[in-house]
Amino acid sequence: MNTCKLSEAKINAAIDDEKLTVADIKKQVAAEFLAMKKHVSSILNVELEVAHEAATQTEKHAKHIQAEVVKQVEEQEKEDATMAAEEAPEAVEINQEITEQLDAVFNHVYDLAEKMGDTDIDALLDETNVKKWEQLLTDTETGKIVFPDAIKKMEEILTAAPAALKLADVTGTIQLVEEDGGAKGVNELTNFRSLLKEVKRLPEYSLVLTEFEAWKKGERTAQQVLLWTQKQISEGKVDPVWMAKAYDAGHKKSKTHATASSRYSATTSATSSTGPATGTSGDALPQIL
Repeated sequence: MNTCKLSEAKINAAIDDEKLTVADIKKQVAAEFLAMKKHVSSILNVELEVAHEAATQTEKHAKHIQAEVVKQVEEQEKEDATMAAEEAPEAVEINQEITEQLDAVFNHVYDLAEKMGDTDIDALLDETNVKKWEQLLTDTETGKIVFPDAIKKMEEILTAAPAALKLADVTGTIQLVEEDGGAKGVNELTNFRSLLKEVKRLPEYSLVLTEFEAWKKGERTAQQVLLWTQKQISEGKVDPVWMAKAYDAGHKKSKTHATASSRYSATTSATSSTGPATGTSGDALPQIL
């Protein structure tokens, strides 16, 4: 029987005992209540001690976990720092290589734009004209138009579109024909075909120069421009063949004379203080764009 039940039984027994007076019963009840109070207090003390011990253990466990987490974070930070230190030279080398490639392409395309200057190339950008020139090539190759007549038509086209001759000169497209001592297989038809390729690339030159100019201004990172270039190639908007040639040409030029990027910086600086330079648009880009 627990303490409460035992006390209740004693109190009931005292009440039923006819030998006890009211005063005796009161004393018995008071004694039992005092005993129960002490018992409850002892139970509470034990519970408090248990709770305190549990809280202490929980606190110790929490501190232990915290210490372990801090240790792991510190070790990870050291490991990351070590890896970064080991990879730094390689990362710098890769970034340098990317920058050189982009610089080479920019140099080539900007150099082309600069040489074209303020030449009016609207006729070269007219898709109707381009289709006519393509058709002329097709008719000549299929024999629909005899070679002498085709050459005459090509000469008329170049006379009517002086920008085409300018583009041919800038890109080095026109070669000496074989009958005049040029390379074997070179004739007016092959020269016209090569020129047409350059004409069709003008929108690509414009697209690339605009994006690369943003990189030069610090509006794009080298990695962003590289990804953009890859995307344009994958979508068929930029021909990877001329991009490769542009890199090669720009890379060689950078070794023999001042780079186009240096000229660009100088032109931009001059334009910002005095207005557009001769032969350039308001944003310091040659009007080929």
